[in-house]
Amino acid sequence: MSIQFLTKPIEDKTVLWMAPANQYLVLENKTAEIVIALIQKKEIDFIGKSLANELNIPVEDAISFIKDVNKNIVEPNIKFQPEKKHHLKNYESDRDYEYKKYYRINNTVFLFEYQSYFEFELIHPKFSYLEVEKQEAIHVHFQLFSKKEDTFLYRNEKFYDVWKRRDIHFLQGKVNMLVVEEIYNKPEDEWLGVFHASAVSNGEQSILFLGDSGDGKSTSLALLQAHNFHCIADDFVPMGNDQKVYTFPSAISLKKNSWNLLSTYFPQIKTEKEYYFAPLDKTVRYLPPSHQNYKKTENCSILVFIKYAKESKTALKKISKVDAFHKLLPDSWISKESENVETFLDWFQSTTCYSLTYSDNQEMIDLVSKLFSNDL
Repeated sequence: MSIQFLTKPIEDKTVLWMAPANQYLVLENKTAEIVIALIQKKEIDFIGKSLANELNIPVEDAISFIKDVNKNIVEPNIKFQPEKKHHLKNYESDRDYEYKKYYRINNTVFLFEYQSYFEFELIHPKFSYLEVEKQEAIHVHFQLFSKKEDTFLYRNEKFYDVWKRRDIHFLQGKVNMLVVEEIYNKPEDEWLGVFHASAVSNGEQSILFLGDSGDGKSTSLALLQAHNFHCIADDFVPMGNDQKVYTFPSAISLKKNSWNLLSTYFPQIKTEKEYYFAPLDKTVRYLPPSHQNYKKTENCSILVFIKYAKESKTALKKISKVDAFHKLLPDSWISKESENVETFLDWFQSTTCYSLTYSDNQEMIDLVSKLFSNDL
């Protein structure tokens, strides 16, 4: 029988994963017990009488509560049906491409063909520093083109998938994942997930920086790189089923308001090409990572929800894992494989979570150094 759910205690709550909808819920322990009993198809009246006896409440109230849990939590997940993907005609990839780019990552050569500047801008800027001259030996060939509101991805001359314009960030994420799979020769089921985060290393272990767009994850990462730390990944942090974060060879994306500060350490920022991303209304330049080891993996047991706030005092404090879990999940992709889910929950249970607010760059750098050395 396939696994329908998994549970993991986190602090004084229970994290429940429900397989049909790939849904994570953070529940009170008693509520989690009720959900599990309902999944196991125990009678509502039987569960209600047991709950009424345990809590010394009227049976009618207990049964009413259980019916609400069944209606609002169990049934929507157990009866969940994936949204049917809108299938379009698989337009042939034999067409004209305005841009043809070769990238070398370690010993793997990628050829990307982009029909127009729209597709080119989705992928090229973060990999531009890896561009090489035309190569005869191609390991992976990607083609991207659009027709009306649909953008198509071909892999090695075969149709792979299509995305609506409104979902274009999913295309970017999928291309990133396909690149990672090729670099490490690990198929999708050998990855725990991907975090919308930045990962910084001291050469032995890594820390994840998380936060909303604009909170300063990438700027903090660049500042730390200027002070002898290493960029493992920016914005897209893959984690394998060995519970390690893996290097993703994207350049660091830096918004306009950080250029003057960072040009002190990286003068080349002044002349790097600018890219304007209309959907996010932001202009960025890209800073390559300082290291060239694109197969580096690191243990990671510290999560820092970081935020630059002008004129704020520097404040680092531990936060509830439950709160951290709620913040981590929405922008993350987590594998649907039950073994990977269990490994992911085991990893998260072992982490220490912090919030860090700062306006003084040196104080931030000093605190991160102390986190690495466990000197707080």
